[in-house]
Amino acid sequence: LPDDSLQGYIVVRDTVGQRSVPEDGRTYGVGERLGTGLVVAQTLSSVRRALDTFPFPCGARMVYRVYAFRYWTDNRLGNAPGPTLARGRSYAEEVYSEATLEKPLPPVPQVFASARELCAGDSAVLWVENPDTVRYRYQWFRDGQQLGGETTPRLVVRSSGRYSVRVETELGCMARSPELEVQVHPLPQVWVAADGDT
Repeated sequence: LPDDSLQGYIVVRDTVGQRSVPEDGRTYGVGERLGTGLVVAQTLSSVRRALDTFPFPCGARMVYRVYAFRYWTDNRLGNAPGPTLARGRSYAEEVYSEATLEKPLPPVPQVFASARELCAGDSAVLWVENPDTVRYRYQWFRDGQQLGGETTPRLVVRSSGRYSVRVETELGCMARSPELEVQVHPLPQVWVAADGDT
């Protein structure tokens, strides 16, 4: 578009699968509803960037559409006043830019154990199936309490408890495994006594 104050863009955030079309002759403001969508930015043709401060939730998918507009003649009156005297905007409803953004949740981690019942003094290893230390950060818990420093996909345990692990993406989206119970039993005590004179 030419660099002037008569032409520009509106940016609409909408849910995936919906398409909200702007209505010619109307001027939409930021925060205004456009069908199922919401106008999140309005710029003149000289501005090429827009910021949406919406706190994008984990697991969400949104579509953004950019519609160009220009002031144009009022065809209903049959006159041609030119863009500076026209009554409203004319939108390019059929030619627009579109981008779908997604903030995915990580998969729920599956935890496995080398043993779930131990004798005192023994240990077991818990691990996450198919770990991905590049995309995810790990944090282990016992009985709902975070275990300090336990941030790898593998954990050595020596205490009874209900263990789980949380994975977190670089965008802050999290998923937590079901709890897995480990029981540590005390060692049996054996008493030996002499019987008779022998």
